[in-house]
Formats: sequence, structure tokens, C-alpha cells
Amino acid sequence: MEENYGNKYWNDYTNFLKLVESTTGLSPNDLINSYEELISKLNDYENESDFEEWQYEFDYDAIIRNDIQKVLMNSDLINNALLKSFQNKVELLDSQFKKYIINRNEENWWSNPIIKFPS
Repeated sequence: MEENYGNKYWNDYTNFLKLVESTTGLSPNDLINSYEELISKLNDYENESDFEEWQYEFDYDAIIRNDIQKVLMNSDLINNALLKSFQNKVELLDSQFKKYIINRNEENWWSNPIIKFPS
């Protein structure tokens, strides 16, 4: 029984990595790290002196959340053991990210997040 679990986990692990990388061009870890970096930049916004450059970077960096959504919606990963752990990390980061998003209550808020800048 334990051998079957080990095989399933190993198969899920390799399939998860392959599917995430082929879908997004990034590893699952790179996706999470990029999302964390985006949130960190939002936390440090008040230190930004050039708003237009910062807005451009935000628009570019926010695309990472779209890539994450592609992983979460990938039907080939529905029964994958690693998806739930990845999903839990994303939900935690989403709760931090949404503090800065005006349209956070929209169904597909992640597809076009509108930033709420401090006044």
C-alpha cells in the first residue's frame, strides 16, 4: 500500500511539474515566488518615487496571477496530490494581494486586477 502511495506521489509530482512548466514556462516555485514578490512590491509602494514606472511594472508583474490561474484551472491536475498544496499557498497570497485590489469581489478579479493606491 505504501509503495502505491509513493508511486502515485512521484507520478503526481512529475506530472505537476511538467504541466505547470509547459503551461506557464515557470516552475510552481517560481510562480509562487513571483507572486510573493509582487505583493512585497505593493507593500513597499509608498517608497516609490516614479509612479508611472511602478504602474508599468505592476501591470507586467500582475500577469503572474493569470499564469497561476491557468494552473488552478488545468483539468489534467484535478486529482493531483500537489495541486491542493499549491492552491492553499495561492489562496493565502490572494488574501494579501486582494487588500490592494479594487475589483477583488469580481468573479475573475485576477484577469485584470485594478490597484487601489494609498492616498
